[in-house]
Amino acid sequence: MEGAHRLDRWLYRGGRPNRLARLLNGVSARLGAAGIGPERLAMLQVTGRRTGRLVSFPVVVADYHGERYLVSMLGENTNWVRNVRAADGRAVLRRRHREVVQLEEVPPAARAGILRRYLQCAPGARPHVPVDPRAPEEAFGAIAGDYPVFRVRSVDVPNPDSRPSGERTSPSYAVGVFHDLDFGPDILEYLQRIDETLAPFGGRFLIHGGPHEAVEGQLGGDLVVIAFPTPDGASRWYHSDAYQAIAPLRRAHSAGSVTLHPGVPAAHRATDILSPHDGDSDSSTS
Repeated sequence: MEGAHRLDRWLYRGGRPNRLARLLNGVSARLGAAGIGPERLAMLQVTGRRTGRLVSFPVVVADYHGERYLVSMLGENTNWVRNVRAADGRAVLRRRHREVVQLEEVPPAARAGILRRYLQCAPGARPHVPVDPRAPEEAFGAIAGDYPVFRVRSVDVPNPDSRPSGERTSPSYAVGVFHDLDFGPDILEYLQRIDETLAPFGGRFLIHGGPHEAVEGQLGGDLVVIAFPTPDGASRWYHSDAYQAIAPLRRAHSAGSVTLHPGVPAAHRATDILSPHDGDSDSSTS
């Protein structure tokens, strides 16, 4: 066991992962996202504070008094902690499925019991925390200020179909038709980053290019349709700082159009677009 702890300390000598540790972390993160390996292993994704790109890394999710928590085993001086704080706690947790989460930092005075539970859940973190996992909570309280702890809150993405029928709202859509695409590093980066901009608004792709059958007229490009569960979701997403930060990557390497559309409720019928007088069948004259 001591040999394994020496290896762990070498991998993170100086409080930062070396090249081998970064490689192993990448593998662990992908295994956690796929649901392979220890049950508490997961992938956390957060926007990098400097690059604006999505950063992924493995985490151990500790349970304590019915809540979920993440702990920085290397203390304050870690990039993921800085990135989470810069992102105001917005992140994505992956373990067999994708979950949009809000990470709320726990004050040091409330961390002791969580830290103790974390070491029970994450044996690999023990070489980096100078307290025995079996020590009383008071011992963890003495170091609590050095180890950031975040409570995991699931973000409920509005779903109009989950509401009573009388309370359902109409969806909205962002529709793009693109042509003359110059696929290169900028477009690749755009594709890698767009999902994280959609998540806070519940956006999801319905159509993303691909083959189609032209039965009347010509489409004139690749069709992209993104659905949002609320009437203002498409507009809020398109005008958000996160999306506008990456939109130039697409605009510089493609041509086409983007339009935002209100949707209709599930009970909509074709004749609902008619004004009350359009359907008047009274043909009598006076």
